[in-house]
Amino acid sequence: MRPSMIGNLIQVYIVLIIVRAVLSWFTQDMRHPFARFIYIVTEPLLGQIRKYVKPIGGVVDISPVIAILILSVLSMVFI
Repeated sequence: MRPSMIGNLIQVYIVLIIVRAVLSWFTQDMRHPFARFIYIVTEPLLGQIRKYVKPIGGVVDISPVIAILILSVLSMVFI
């Protein structure tokens, strides 16, 4: 794979994480096929981050923010 292609894939993954975060504001119901797809694709990374970073106040999950920061740095490395 070319480095720019990897960078593009990382950017797509960042968008998926943002979509998941926005979906979580509106519904916790993951029965819709689109919502399930987003959850299945993003949970491996977000779940790993949640092991080390607990929600703030037990409510606010900042794992998407941390994931986006990590992926942004990786994207810059590959681009």
